[in-house]
Amino acid sequence: MNRAKQAQNRLFINLAGAIAKFSVIVLLGIFFLLSSYPLSPSVLGQNYLQFSDISSSWAREEILKLTEVGIISGFPDGTFHPADPVSRAEFVKMVVSSFASPSESPPSFKDVSQDFWGSRYISGAQVMGWITGFPDGTFRPQEPMTRAQVLAVLSRIAEWKEEAWPYQMQPSSWATGIVAAALKNNVIRTNETYWDLSQQFADFACDRQEVAAFLKRMLEEVRPSLFSSVEVAGQTSSISLDERAAFLLNLINQERAKAGLNSLIWNSRLESFAQGYATEMGEHGFFSHVSPISGSFQERAKVLFDQGFTFVGENLARVNNIGSFTTEALLSSIHNSFMNSPTHRDNIMNPNWTSVGMGFWSDGNWLYVAVCFGAQ
Repeated sequence: MNRAKQAQNRLFINLAGAIAKFSVIVLLGIFFLLSSYPLSPSVLGQNYLQFSDISSSWAREEILKLTEVGIISGFPDGTFHPADPVSRAEFVKMVVSSFASPSESPPSFKDVSQDFWGSRYISGAQVMGWITGFPDGTFRPQEPMTRAQVLAVLSRIAEWKEEAWPYQMQPSSWATGIVAAALKNNVIRTNETYWDLSQQFADFACDRQEVAAFLKRMLEEVRPSLFSSVEVAGQTSSISLDERAAFLLNLINQERAKAGLNSLIWNSRLESFAQGYATEMGEHGFFSHVSPISGSFQERAKVLFDQGFTFVGENLARVNNIGSFTTEALLSSIHNSFMNSPTHRDNIMNPNWTSVGMGFWSDGNWLYVAVCFGAQ
C-alpha cells in the first residue's frame, strides 16, 4: 500500500476517532458510521404530505388507514380529492382489493372491454356476486357510485340483513332496508356531514372520503386482521414488533411529539424494504446508500413508488463492538447520533412522513440499522 493511501486510511481512522471522541457514543466505546439520503425533489416532487388536501376531511383517519394497507391511493400530485365522486370502477377495485382477487376472465358487461383498466376487478366482483349491473347489460364503469349502491355492495359482502327504517320520515331510496342495516352496524352515522334525511341522501353520489369511511368501518367488522399489521405509536395493537424496532420507534415518535408532529405509523412494506437492505449491507460488508448489488437509493426505491409511496427517505447506521452493550444503550446512542446530525434529524422530523419501517442485521460484532420513512 503506498504512503498516500496509508495516510488516507490513518486520516479516516483518526477522523472517525475524533468524531467519536466528542460524542455520547465514545463514552460507550461505540464507533458509528451514519448516513442520510432523502430523495431529491427532482425525483419525487416537492413537499408531499400524506395527501395535501385531507387535513380538514372528517374521514382523514379512515383515508390514512386504508392507504396504509394498500386499498386506496391518491393522485400523482400528492392529493386525494376527498370530495370528488367515486366511479363505479374505482369503487369495485377498492372492494376487490379488500376481500378477493381480480379475475382473469372478462366481465360479461357489454360496456366493459377486456383492456379496460378495471376489467379484472369488475370481473372479480361479478364472480363473487357483489355486483349485477343494469338491466340493459351495462355496468357503466365511469358513472359515479351512489351511496345506496355503495352500501348495497358492502351489505352483500358483510351479509347484513335488511332492517326496518327507524325514522318516521321514509326515504324514497330503493335501498332503505340496506341503509337501515348500515346505520345499525355503525357504518353510516347521523352526526356526519353527508347525513340529511330530508334530502334523501342515499341516492346522491358517494364521494371518496365517504367511501373510505364506510369501507374502513365495514372492514373492521368483517376483516379485523387487515389492520393488525399496522402499529400506531402510543396505541395498543395486536402486532408484535421486533423489540429493537419498538424501542427506536418510540424514541422517534417522542421527538416528533415534542415538535407537535404526527406520530409515525409502522408500515410492513417499509419494514420489508429496510430489512432487505440492512441484510444486504451486513452480508456483503458495505455501508452506503448506493449498493453494489441493488444500486442507488433512487433505484431501490422504485419498488416503493410502485406500491403507492410518493416520498421516501432513509437513515442508516452501523455500529461495531456491540457485544459489550445492552440493546437499549445501542439504540439510544444511534438515536442520539441521528438527532445530533442535521441531515438525519431533518429526516426524523420531516412533517411529510406518515409511516416508517426498520431493518436490523447483526453478526454479534457489527449491527447494521436501516430506517425507511414514507408518505403515500
